[in-house]
Amino acid sequence: MGRAHDDETRQRRVEEALQQSEHRFERLVEAAKDYAIFMTDADGRVSTWNEGAQRLFGYGEAEIVGEDASVLFTPEDRECGIPERELQKARNEGRAEDERWHVRKDGSRFWASGFVRPVLDAEDNLIGFSKVARDLTERKRAEKALDEVRWAERERLARDLHDLVLQDLAYALQAAQAYRHTREEHEGEGALNLTELIASLRRASQGLREAVYELRAGEAVGRALARAVEDLVALERRRSKAMEVELTVQEGVPTKLPEEVCKGVLLVVREALTNARRHSSARRARVVLGATEEEIVVEVSDDGVGFDPRQSTQSVGLGAMRERTALLSGRLEVFSEPAEGTRVRLRVPRPSYEG
Repeated sequence: MGRAHDDETRQRRVEEALQQSEHRFERLVEAAKDYAIFMTDADGRVSTWNEGAQRLFGYGEAEIVGEDASVLFTPEDRECGIPERELQKARNEGRAEDERWHVRKDGSRFWASGFVRPVLDAEDNLIGFSKVARDLTERKRAEKALDEVRWAERERLARDLHDLVLQDLAYALQAAQAYRHTREEHEGEGALNLTELIASLRRASQGLREAVYELRAGEAVGRALARAVEDLVALERRRSKAMEVELTVQEGVPTKLPEEVCKGVLLVVREALTNARRHSSARRARVVLGATEEEIVVEVSDDGVGFDPRQSTQSVGLGAMRERTALLSGRLEVFSEPAEGTRVRLRVPRPSYEG
């Protein structure tokens, strides 16, 4: 009798512990509102549905339980058998991870990352699947925006190489060929051509150096933002003989920052200086780099012709700066009026860790 009573007590304790564990798991699932967590039976029909899944997919629990989970996939993925292959992979390999477009109840799409695992009983028989998914649409959009900015930068650099450097090289080649044919008969003219040839080659060499600098800007930045801005301003001074460029680095600028922050800030400064040089007819430009406990602030101003920002929303330069700012979770302010110059101010949250 005593042993039987002890066995019953142990069994009751095990059941109570199991119940407590299940309750804790249920609370955990319900608390994970940023993640869609649900289960399906062995045939792929939804059997449980947490609040995160309702928020992400738009279906209420009563609407979706009992329905085939393939309804959450895009029509083209369903036609290709992606839902079935995902379950099969989870069954065979113990886990199936994926990133792809999914569909909400209202038909809108979002980019999700998640994984599926098989759920087994005590005898290792398959009784269903568990799935966890997270909305990464904003990250997907940010990656797309970054790709667009990169392509715009590459196209601008290609135009510079074609319109400036290659033109100088072509002139140098033509001058060299002409000099070769005329040096004996027209020595004086040949000497002049040689002078122009040297000047053209010098410009082309400088242009190539600048192009290489821009292509390797991400590597050159490292983590020292102030030094990278100093290098950029020095390059702009060599490039813009008609425009005086002043730089002020205030105290408190971190010496080490995440590389993506340095790159983003540097590219906004470079675009602002490029716009001042090419479009503003400015005689002076000024770059001020500073920081507070909460943010990093950089401002680029010039005394050029100015413009109406409301009429330049489609500008490639402004668009690139705004995309970079969004990727940094920052704020871009553009102040300008015709004939009053331009001031571009970038504010970026100071990272919680530096270096």
